[in-house]
Amino acid sequence: MAKGFNGAEIEEVCNRGVLLGVKRFVENKEKDVKSIKITPKDLEDSINEIKKTKHPS
Repeated sequence: MAKGFNGAEIEEVCNRGVLLGVKRFVENKEKDVKSIKITPKDLEDSINEIKKTKHPS
């Protein structure tokens, strides 16, 4: 899925995935920080976004 990504790009995937989880937390007006969940879809969306900008086909 992230074949050909370097270490910095994998780090960016993780950071973007976390931001998506936090964004969902804020949008849902959750109270408990422990309810933040990073889903496989968050990571997939992050990978696809990075592929569009850094690894165009």
